[in-house]
Amino acid sequence: MSLPKTKPKKSNANIIETAAAVGLRVMNGIAGSQLAQDTGVAPLFKEALYLGSRTALKAGAELTGVFKQLQNLVPTSKLNRPEKKAEPLFDLTFSEEQQMIGDMIEEFAKGVLRPTGKTADEGEVLTAEFYDKIVQTGIFGATIPEAAGGAAYERSPVTVALLAEKLGLGDYALALKILASLSFVNLVNDCGSDAQRARFLAPFTGDRYVQAALAVMENTLRFDYDKITTRAERAHSGFWLTGEKRMVVAGESADAVLVFARLAGEGVVPFIIEKDQPGVSWHEERHMGLRAASLATLRIENALLPQDSLLGEGKTKFDLQHFMASSQIALGALTVGTMKAAIDYAIEYCNAREAFGEPITHRQAVAFMLADMATEYEALRLMVYRAASRAEHGLDFKREAYLADLQASNYAMKIATDAVQLLGGHGYTREHPVELWYRQLRASAILKGALYV
Repeated sequence: MSLPKTKPKKSNANIIETAAAVGLRVMNGIAGSQLAQDTGVAPLFKEALYLGSRTALKAGAELTGVFKQLQNLVPTSKLNRPEKKAEPLFDLTFSEEQQMIGDMIEEFAKGVLRPTGKTADEGEVLTAEFYDKIVQTGIFGATIPEAAGGAAYERSPVTVALLAEKLGLGDYALALKILASLSFVNLVNDCGSDAQRARFLAPFTGDRYVQAALAVMENTLRFDYDKITTRAERAHSGFWLTGEKRMVVAGESADAVLVFARLAGEGVVPFIIEKDQPGVSWHEERHMGLRAASLATLRIENALLPQDSLLGEGKTKFDLQHFMASSQIALGALTVGTMKAAIDYAIEYCNAREAFGEPITHRQAVAFMLADMATEYEALRLMVYRAASRAEHGLDFKREAYLADLQASNYAMKIATDAVQLLGGHGYTREHPVELWYRQLRASAILKGALYV
């Protein structure tokens, strides 16, 4: 049985408005009738209709005024429907602590990483003194929480992106090595169990530099993280791993590596492989750039890993898409830093280089090229930090991270090419660092999953 329909109650304002409308319609009908025309009363009704319309409008205006007075007396929240809560504003203003950390890392990048990166690219072995200087920056403690011996008050993707950008001002390849360890720390901190955090984060708070890395990419023509072929199978005492990973940063010297493998029933999940694990072998890779990053191939042949090697120990489900989007932010931030280094160097060179008695930056062709480089750099930087900001606020950031990665792939190499072009023949020589940045930025469109904010 259906319930009888009830008409909504009308307010006083609605009743007055309805009554006025009905009266005006009746008078309008009479004024236009043939009877009114024949009897000569039509003009009287038309005048009444005019006066009635004016009165109705006046009454409506008075009611509106009364309603506004009520609004002033009664809180607006009781009269209006609640609005949807707005998303946090996108703000690129760093905190005082972030600014201080950024300035310190920038000084370290330009003073230590840049000169060291040049010699390391030419084959010089990195010294223990160099690694000590990395530890002295306190870069790992800036992201490790206080409970684990670090100095971080909270987990901040924006701070990690800032660190990656500032390190990129020095040397892309050496920054990759440092950030690979930092990415290991962040991923264990985010997804590891309490026992894994206590065990694997503690070494990064000491006086010794600890190298770690992420092993994601595989030997395919076009890498797709959703089609990873490295396999993991459950065993009585742990897991069997088999597969091959490519372009692992500092692989041979890594104390621990997070290897991404496909586990039945779980999808793609990371496993912690420690140094000297049986069944694991490393093979050096040689590339046109990133020589100082010591990229290597990791081959795993039926390696038996302990039960606690699975990151998180199976207590929480690993979000692969979230990881890859975070990786795009980290690699984008690193690319931003190296792009800025190339632009700044090109501007300085072009201001010092003179032709026909004036700097070549006075020529439109040079000025326009520099302006285009700066525009694309600023666009990428904003996109990277927007994605990082959304990640920090707990909002979905996959779209923003993808767009930043696309921007980096499209313009990083273009900016490096233009920097070489602006230096003319000098840009092709090793006398200037732009040729090194050219070879390094070429990898920005290839690396996938090497870092994590």
